[in-house]
Amino acid sequence: MSDLPDTPSLSAFKADAKRLHKDVLDACPKALDLLSRQGFSAAAQCGHQSVKLSVCQRALAASYGYEEFQALQLNEQLISKYITYCQNRGFWSRPYSCSFSRPRHFLQVKALIDALSRDVPLAETARKQGVDFAGFHFSELLFAHIATLVQTDVPLNFAGVRAPGALIEEGWLFEVENLRGANLSDAKFYSITIDPVIRPGAHCFQADFSYADLRGADFRRSYLRGSLFVGANLDGADFRNSTLYECDFTGATGEYRVEKADSRDWRVEPIGRFKIL
Repeated sequence: MSDLPDTPSLSAFKADAKRLHKDVLDACPKALDLLSRQGFSAAAQCGHQSVKLSVCQRALAASYGYEEFQALQLNEQLISKYITYCQNRGFWSRPYSCSFSRPRHFLQVKALIDALSRDVPLAETARKQGVDFAGFHFSELLFAHIATLVQTDVPLNFAGVRAPGALIEEGWLFEVENLRGANLSDAKFYSITIDPVIRPGAHCFQADFSYADLRGADFRRSYLRGSLFVGANLDGADFRNSTLYECDFTGATGEYRVEKADSRDWRVEPIGRFKIL
């Protein structure tokens, strides 16, 4: 593996794995049960004091649906490479920046869980927790984690949310309809395939971005058919190679990019199976 900086999502995972390791060493029943359910029953039953952190990382990764911790780490480091690549190539007017804070992240995750559990706007639960989502990493890893805690098919309501500069994986916006009045200025939307390959883009069929702050947002390669951008601030937003059929831009302000472009240098992929340069 390379020495690329951890994404906020990977930092959160490692912090959770350390907490799980501590709980295992303290013989916490819930922690030992997690190890057993993920195929580490021998470690859980025969001398928990000797369980290594690497075992807890593997068990936690498995609980999120990853076959191995190394694959999870590869995905996150590839995202880190993508961030650096986009910034170096000048695709983003403002660089992505977010320092991981476990207490803040804990409150943000509580807000996400509360919003999904009660089917209320994320902005409402975020205010209750006293946080916003500026620079937040809405990652595939976090999505998998929350799926183990909340059983719902209801998409997240982003109306009015404050998430300037957020890094958003497309799965978070699948079937999402309401983003009215959201602050997503300088947000960076991306997708990651099973290969893995990372490209810019979001999938927002008939989503409502009316009156949202989308200044500098990176929507390259997005599927936005039928979406509403009524009254939105789009100054500096990048819609190159996006599907904008049947979109409504009535009253939108600012200069934004919509032309077709050569996108062959927009993707980032690993060198070999577990190597990122």
